[in-house]
Amino acid sequence: MRVRRQINDATDGLLAQFDAVVYPASNTVASPISMNFDDYAARWSRRNVLTTLGNLSGLPGISVPTGFGERGLPTAMQIVGRARTENAIFAVASAYQRLTDWHDRHPEI
Repeated sequence: MRVRRQINDATDGLLAQFDAVVYPASNTVASPISMNFDDYAARWSRRNVLTTLGNLSGLPGISVPTGFGERGLPTAMQIVGRARTENAIFAVASAYQRLTDWHDRHPEI
């Protein structure tokens, strides 16, 4: 918990000048529905460190769909903000979804 506090303090200082930070939610597309998730995820779990900052520091965040990538499978972005800024994070996600229709689309099976 002491280390987490240090991570929180450092992260809060880095994010102080931003309303939110946006980055890919994963370094790969979603798993195919026909494949066992654990088998698919095992190939990527060691390499998917994109969400580590939010997970370690306990920052508020939300993932929203951004389209389709390899093999027509879904992609997403994560929006993260400072502690106690959940409303700002929701506002950014909501604004993005008003401008796009990715949240209404589904992959072709």
